Amino acid sequence: MTWTLYALAEHPEYQEKVYEEIVDVLQDKEYIEWSDLPKLEFTTMCIKEALRLHAAVPFIERKLTEDVKVNGYTIPAG
Repeated sequence: MTWTLYALAEHPEYQEKVYEEIVDVLQDKEYIEWSDLPKLEFTTMCIKEALRLHAAVPFIERKLTEDVKVNGYTIPAG
């Protein structure tokens, strides 16, 4: 969550979008409920992007061990 908060602080336009989404979902409630989570689409995307950029477990690297083909393109190992 720290990287997500840092990224949102660096990009106030996205921070505002997350804030607006949360306010819209909460409406008159004081707390977010489990049933609200699927409605927080943009917030979820921000969290997933932060996890993509900064691994939750820092010593596990994200490197390909072999070449991978995707839509006709080859992504080399390493």
